Amino acid sequence: MLRRWVKEAERSGIPIAIRNSASSLAVEGGQNFVPVPLPSNPTDAAIRIKVRRRGGTVMVEWPASAAHECALLLRELIR
Repeated sequence: MLRRWVKEAERSGIPIAIRNSASSLAVEGGQNFVPVPLPSNPTDAAIRIKVRRRGGTVMVEWPASAAHECALLLRELIR
């Protein structure tokens, strides 16, 4: 795709603006940066699953740090 853009730009005859260094890109891009708060420990997050069966719905909330055990539980629920 990049090759196609370069060829199109060369055919158009319009000069292409090229930045001098990556640092100028970082300064310009920093103006639109929005910090996003993340949990201090991603393993503190929870896995939330909604399982619908014939008789009703089961909501499961499980700590992400024990994802393997959650998978075992789900395997049994799905049977």
